[in-house]
Amino acid sequence: MRILPLLFVIGCSAAPPRSVEFESTPIETVRSTSGALSLALYAPAGQSLRGASSVELRISDTSGAPIDGLTLDVVPWMPSHAHGTSVVTLVQPIGNGSYVVRDVNLFMPGRWQLRVSVTGPMSDSLTPILDVP
Repeated sequence: MRILPLLFVIGCSAAPPRSVEFESTPIETVRSTSGALSLALYAPAGQSLRGASSVELRISDTSGAPIDGLTLDVVPWMPSHAHGTSVVTLVQPIGNGSYVVRDVNLFMPGRWQLRVSVTGPMSDSLTPILDVP
């Protein structure tokens, strides 16, 4: 009996991720731990934050100037239950101080934090709070 090798081909799409529209008013605005940064958090337009969704973060300095070139690590955390999620968020910089965070999985109702660690030209942290119905 002759055994032939199997060939598996895995493809990737080069298409950009689907565009998400966000509300025009932030649902939360916070200062960073150092006080040097401000973060405004925008929810997806017409969608609930419960479940898997995306959010937009707009980061600026103390004068209100947007800051690009940051690396963000965003971890959803539910402090009252002391747990996060098993889904890793993906951060996409889109310019003018805006960063879209995809795969934000707020899978149960209650108060959630988005623990944002900032690295790059500066290091800092921010923690906006979301109340998920």
